[in-house]
Amino acid sequence: MIVTAGPWTARLVPGLSRMLTVANFALAWFMPADISAFLPARLPGFMRDFGDMHAFGAPSIDGFSVKVSPHLPTVANPARRPMTLPREQLRWLGTQAQRIFPGLDPEPVRWSVHPDSQSPDSRPIIDTIGEGRISIAAGMSGNGFKFAPVWGQALADLALTGASPWQDAEFTLAHHADPVG
Repeated sequence: MIVTAGPWTARLVPGLSRMLTVANFALAWFMPADISAFLPARLPGFMRDFGDMHAFGAPSIDGFSVKVSPHLPTVANPARRPMTLPREQLRWLGTQAQRIFPGLDPEPVRWSVHPDSQSPDSRPIIDTIGEGRISIAAGMSGNGFKFAPVWGQALADLALTGASPWQDAEFTLAHHADPVG
């Protein structure tokens, strides 16, 4: 069996609750002054860190906007998470997007909010439980979609053979159980 339940993983596997929190990830699209710098031929998908701010994004697929998505605070219960963003958070998103790319208009042209589980060090849990009968992926920290092909292969390998060359030691339950981590 393979379990990948995103923000609801700790509800399905309560033993993981001390290793995971739930965060909201805002996906926001901004219009740049010069779209040519943000087209797929010039800008790959990215992750950027600026001090205490982590963001990810993608090039312009629609030809007029670029996705820049800074992380939002954790939430206690994914079922009760905010589904909208107040005006002050939208302004904060725009300010953070401009920190990464100064040529962006700070007013998002569209946005949405999505939950995901995350680990304290933002490394996923990709391992087995239940005497190796269950492969689990959790704590994707908003990166599950970007790395789905390789992490999916790791889960398939674990489910079929019990080992995978794609399972890094930092993705194991033992790593996440270690408070020094």
